[in-house]
Amino acid sequence: MERLMRVLPYVEVFTLTPLGEPLLYTGLDRLLERYEAAGCGNLQLTTNGNAMTEERARRLVEAGTRRIYFSIDTADPATYRDMRVGGDLSKATEAIAHLNDWKTRLAVPHPEIVLASTFMRRNIGDLPGLIRYAHANRIHRVSVQLMEAEDPAMEPETLAYHLPLTVESLREGRRAAEDLGVDMVIHLALRNLLSAHAAEPDVAALLGAQPALDLRGRRLMDKCLYPWTFLVVDTDGEARPCCWAAIRYGNLAEQTFDEVWNSPTAQETRKSFLADMIPPGCRQKHCRVDL
Repeated sequence: MERLMRVLPYVEVFTLTPLGEPLLYTGLDRLLERYEAAGCGNLQLTTNGNAMTEERARRLVEAGTRRIYFSIDTADPATYRDMRVGGDLSKATEAIAHLNDWKTRLAVPHPEIVLASTFMRRNIGDLPGLIRYAHANRIHRVSVQLMEAEDPAMEPETLAYHLPLTVESLREGRRAAEDLGVDMVIHLALRNLLSAHAAEPDVAALLGAQPALDLRGRRLMDKCLYPWTFLVVDTDGEARPCCWAAIRYGNLAEQTFDEVWNSPTAQETRKSFLADMIPPGCRQKHCRVDL
């Protein structure tokens, strides 16, 4: 973290990722102090909100946090408990209220609050309800993401097996979003899934009505610029171009940021993308960029 904080003032976005719960990080207060002092306005984080107190919300707003993604996958409390063991939707809703309250009290526009919502069979039908939940809680953007099964037992839940339901839910969600003024953003992995099934009538109709969702025939660099714009650093210092790629750039516990960012592997990855060739470490991954 010390090495990362040296580049904090210079990166466009510094994100505490959903690979863990940032609100449980013991160094968060120290990071917020450094961030506030730097005045760089680029910090964002992903949280489930269940551990956010009013005091923590106040501190995040005071420090000028740019954006907070809430991992909320349904507006139904029972489904929420089923999907997030030990989770409580009311706690997440209260956390959002605390943030909105402090933004009002301090008369500031940030942090922007975004719902980062991951969908499978059991909750895709609640997408319109989640759009309404966002509107009711003064949230103006919902990111619609695809659940991928790490456990083979969960494979039947993935949306690839439930395309008619997925298409209908996306249509209803889009209508609700347009009616309520909510920005519904469909994530790359889901767009690629739809593109791979474009021959099916329901999917073809959806792609025809919303051409931006169709990624067929696009160049690799039209689909992904992460080798130039992104770096994921795990808690052990391992650095990769994104959450999905099996590509190792180096380790920030052993190397400088420059050594990692411009490592031979990083350069070879970028050359492959420029040549429109999928590197082996990007094949058959959750983003489906190789489709």
